[in-house]
Amino acid sequence: MDNNESKSLMVDFKSDLARVGNEMDSILSDLPLSVSRIYSVIEKPFKTIDDKVIQKIKDRSKEINDKICNFSRQDSQTTRKLMTLQMLHTPDSSYRILRDILAQCERKEQALTENILKTKKTNLQIKKTQNEITKLKDKLKECEDPIDKELIEIDIQTKQLNIDKKSISVVNSLSYIEAAIKELGFLQDCYEEIKKSKNIPDDWSEEDFEKEEIKAHIRNAFRLCIRDHIVSGRIGMGTIEYVEQFGISPMEAVYYVKEYINASNLKINKYNELKNAKNNNIETSIEDIDNLIPDYNDFHNFLDKMVEKFKDNYKKACNRLGLNEDLISADFINTADRN
Repeated sequence: MDNNESKSLMVDFKSDLARVGNEMDSILSDLPLSVSRIYSVIEKPFKTIDDKVIQKIKDRSKEINDKICNFSRQDSQTTRKLMTLQMLHTPDSSYRILRDILAQCERKEQALTENILKTKKTNLQIKKTQNEITKLKDKLKECEDPIDKELIEIDIQTKQLNIDKKSISVVNSLSYIEAAIKELGFLQDCYEEIKKSKNIPDDWSEEDFEKEEIKAHIRNAFRLCIRDHIVSGRIGMGTIEYVEQFGISPMEAVYYVKEYINASNLKINKYNELKNAKNNNIETSIEDIDNLIPDYNDFHNFLDKMVEKFKDNYKKACNRLGLNEDLISADFINTADRN
């Protein structure tokens, strides 16, 4: 086969390919539209939504949006006061709770700052896009070519949609910004309440915090001992290690925990006896028998007793480790100047 024949075949081949391509275009050109929902949408854009339904939604949206402002935060104030703060550190150390409140305030402040700056940036973007639209409208007035005019109009519409989207985002974010401000104010109220009720000075320092840590750990250790004993009938390995770290032997912990539980059970048994006697119209010597059941204050009184008993035991652990009994390194801690 010479070169002329080869070129002729190549031309025929390309011609055949073009023909096949044209036939495919002719057959498949409207297939994407045909298999899409375009004809269904043209016939009826919404299947169930009509003007009446939209108006109903609009009429009720104001109240819904007003109420959304009540819940644009993760937790209620009640939950944060009685659960979040207590779950994180329990009421063992007022300074620990203050530390947690400060940490939460810091997170809220950072989030609030980021959201405000983001909103400002979005507003600047909106102004910039508005200026671009103004320029495009001026350009449109001078344009004579129909196609160019149509492209400019499309560009204007696109930018306007972008403005609408950003404006809605800004408006919707306002309730969350307000909620963050409310949350920050609420946390500050909690901070002030605790300082006032616990007589904590305004200039409390890291040193003050550290001085309360031993008491906090002893309370928490014996709380865990009680919980372990109630749940499984014995003190868990992790809790035993915890009490040892503060110079308290496992046997001491077990003894006092069992003593408290046994004393509580005796009170409960006495309560049941008196309650049954009262139900059977038998006179009892105790008027308010409900006070026999060990309550929240009774539990914390036990923890306070354990603090008084073992508050210096950490020194034993320090001696074993070869550490100074003074846990605070004065050169590396923030102190309050109260001279």
